[in-house]
Formats: sequence, C-alpha cells, structure tokens
Amino acid sequence: MFTPSGLYTFSGSRRTRHRRPRPCEIYPPSRRLSRDGALRHMTAGSAWMSDEESDKGNIAPGQLADLAVLSQDYLSVHEVLIPETTSVLTLVGGKVVHAEAEHCALNPPVLPGYSPLAVGTDTL
Repeated sequence: MFTPSGLYTFSGSRRTRHRRPRPCEIYPPSRRLSRDGALRHMTAGSAWMSDEESDKGNIAPGQLADLAVLSQDYLSVHEVLIPETTSVLTLVGGKVVHAEAEHCALNPPVLPGYSPLAVGTDTL
C-alpha cells in the first residue's frame, strides 16, 4: 500500500514475517522470511518484478538514488512495532519528495499553491 508519506507501509512486511493467513494460524519458521529477506523482497524484488533491477532496488553505483530514512531500525525493532515504521525522509531520483521531524526544512514546495496541503485544509 502506498501512503501519502511516499513509503510502502511495513504492515505487509510483518505479515510476511509471521506468515499468518488467519489471526489464529501461524506458519512454521521454515516457511517464514527473515527481516533481511522481507526487506530484499520489498526493494530488489520489486525492482525485479518491474524489470528494473539494473536501475534500482539496491544502493550501488549506477543505481537510481531512491531511498527512505525510516523512523526506527527495521532490522532490530520489536516485531509488533514494525507496522508503526514510517519514512522520515524519502528521496526519489536523488531529490527529497517527503520529509518529517528534523528533516522538515528539506521538504519541496507544495504545488500548486492552492493545494489543500499548501493552504492547510483538507477540503477543496
């Protein structure tokens, strides 16, 4: 799911890790992904699915500079807190497209100027 903050939510990652098809049913550990594996599926795996693995999906020379700075360490935070992970800074093509918290000064201007985001209202 794509959120307004420009980051795919991590609730899907938690479901992938727990492999709970139904709330009371849990797959055995042998059928679950590690956090590294889930992260790889969300990054390099997504690039592979869109046939763009030569351009994105990894932090490497020649790859597009799309990345997100997360609100907490996805690899070490307690599993129940993974869905609360958000992006505090998102770059697409090397340019800031979303910034929160201490990074707010980096936010690009909201266009057009009459956008509800620019004028501070959620109505048109």
